[in-house]
Amino acid sequence: MEFLTAVIGYVLFCLALLFLYRFRDSPLLRPISRLCTVCTTLTGRLLPIYLRQLIEHGITWLLFERHCLYQVLYVVLVLVGHAVLITDVIAQLYRFSVVENHLFVGIASLLCNGLCYALVCLTDPGVINSRNLPAYAQIYPYDGVFYKDKQCSRCMHQLPARSKHCARCDQCVFRFDHHCVWTNCCIGGLNHAHFLFFLVSLVVMVVNAAWLSFRVLHSYTVREGLWYAQYVGINDQLHPMDWSTLIQHLFMTFPRVVSMAVILSSVSTVLLVYFVHHVRLVLRNQTAYEYDRSRALTAVHHHMTSSLASGYPRLKNPYKPVPGGSTWFYNRGLWANLYEVFGNETKNSLRDFRRRLPVQMEFKTR
Repeated sequence: MEFLTAVIGYVLFCLALLFLYRFRDSPLLRPISRLCTVCTTLTGRLLPIYLRQLIEHGITWLLFERHCLYQVLYVVLVLVGHAVLITDVIAQLYRFSVVENHLFVGIASLLCNGLCYALVCLTDPGVINSRNLPAYAQIYPYDGVFYKDKQCSRCMHQLPARSKHCARCDQCVFRFDHHCVWTNCCIGGLNHAHFLFFLVSLVVMVVNAAWLSFRVLHSYTVREGLWYAQYVGINDQLHPMDWSTLIQHLFMTFPRVVSMAVILSSVSTVLLVYFVHHVRLVLRNQTAYEYDRSRALTAVHHHMTSSLASGYPRLKNPYKPVPGGSTWFYNRGLWANLYEVFGNETKNSLRDFRRRLPVQMEFKTR
């Protein structure tokens, strides 16, 4: 198989995974979901019971339990990637351009990413306990659809609006966004801004490394005049340079640089889409958890509407209006939404509530 074909296949595979994840709730993808269910069922019946249980325990531990494996993996990937970047990419760039500083952006983004990563991992996301529950309970009102005045069945206390019990951390988190396996912690109301800065630094770090890798390949191609070169084909005749031969030659000359350019291009695309998605949610004052629930409720609402149109009996008040559109309940306007995430409004609200208490209590306001 030619290297160019393998590269195209890899890129298409990554794009397909991104498409399947982004539109996983779409009715058009239900046949694929059913096919996966059938394949999983058949595989489970063919495997021995002990092997099936071992695989299930491994998948449960890997995907649904809290551990530091992904943290270690992230640190190793970053360190190995920068080792290749410095020894193979930047070292080659200084052969083509001695005056330009090729290290600054990479080192600066690495330091910023490490700082933001530590802040996300070490900052309290907004864990709710008996001491700070009164403060968190008065910040947001209940919308009556996503959030109702109820008790957490695990923590046995009132669940404030926009809060959720995280099954991995086994604790309730204020303004719960999602549980990030790469940081091994929840993203909540008090570390959401750190997480966004972490994403920014990560995008800059990956895009810069991909850009430098492509610069090495472009500079080498221009300096050697490869586009004007010819190669000997299988019939012992000279042929003008083409894309397939050029990429294979570059891969044989700089295997790690070409691999880094291809892999980081795909990773940077995924990270950019993920970052834009989170920025869009911040501008609407909506968390990732609320967005996923709104998509699920919209799908249920669409299914119920289709069922009613097909002649099923109409239910009495079957469904309330689905939040998540232009009239999202917690949308307070652009600047107020930004200040709620990047400002100190939540922390100030906790401190103000503490001052109004007749008996001073200790609240986490980090």
